[in-house]
Amino acid sequence: MLLNSSTNKSLKYMLAIATLLTTIILFTACKSEPAETVKKEEFHFNTICTIEIRDLPKDKADKAIVEAFKQCKEYDNLFSRTVEGSDIYKINHSNGKPVEVSNDTIEMLRFAIDTSKKSGGRFDISIGKLADLWNFTAENPKKPADNDILKLIPKVDYNNIKIEGNTVTLKDPDQWLDLGAVAKGFVADKLDKSLRKAGTNSALINLGGNLSTIGNAQPDKPWYIGIEKPYSDRKEAVGAVKLTDQTIVTSGVYERYFEENGVKYHHILDPKTGYPVKTDIVSISIISKAGNSMKCDTYATVGLLMGSEKAAEFLDKIDDIEYCIIKTNDGIIPSKGFKME
Repeated sequence: MLLNSSTNKSLKYMLAIATLLTTIILFTACKSEPAETVKKEEFHFNTICTIEIRDLPKDKADKAIVEAFKQCKEYDNLFSRTVEGSDIYKINHSNGKPVEVSNDTIEMLRFAIDTSKKSGGRFDISIGKLADLWNFTAENPKKPADNDILKLIPKVDYNNIKIEGNTVTLKDPDQWLDLGAVAKGFVADKLDKSLRKAGTNSALINLGGNLSTIGNAQPDKPWYIGIEKPYSDRKEAVGAVKLTDQTIVTSGVYERYFEENGVKYHHILDPKTGYPVKTDIVSISIISKAGNSMKCDTYATVGLLMGSEKAAEFLDKIDDIEYCIIKTNDGIIPSKGFKME
């Protein structure tokens, strides 16, 4: 059939519209690629770290998680006392000379020193040489000789840490720092910011006991986090909490320990004695708003060092946190705002 010019123009117009609509539909389909749960794990900070994103397309979630684990590696290489060239390694091997370090290291050191003051010295990051002597991360750790422990106790004193700008000086050249009770919380806070910047509104960060939640697990459904029963090898829970845009950190004497001649030696060292602290606490879980994981991490260790009575008294004075203390006799001491099911 022959077409006149008017009909031909109409047909071309209709084809153009159809092509445009097809392009829009295809483009929209790409833009609204359905989200799926993406969960990955890597080994950092001597523990298994897991990151889960639930509301981004897979490619975006993969990219965000890869970047987050890249940050973990960078921070591990920055804060570890055993990684040669890290800020802490350089401070510990400076023989008392000034060392220039990163802003992140200064931020953590200032917080740790402030916590040491608040705790009356029960918490002290200058315990590095004692931690190295006990070496709980060794394949077969053993109890050090009593004399070796006693020699190192005078080396523990946070007052010998001098900070000027980005420069750190240890007044005692034989002193070592250890940020093990602070670093994972600090990193969890940084990852929380990074993942939010990547666009997620539903994610879970788990750095081996340091958990941070972004948004809800599902629309209108918070994250449901179990509180591990001590010595259950992560198979039992004493209860669970619901979290939305919050962080929870659990610190316990059962997390890293060894047995020798029928005696259990855990990794929470008492700066006053040089031995694993004698405490009636098995674990402490602390909850706060997102971005406060370092605070929760550090104060959980402080509480363990103090014992249940003094810990409850101390933690009740800290703003923006709720806690749950589990005692050696299975007794549970929750703060008023700690809601566990």
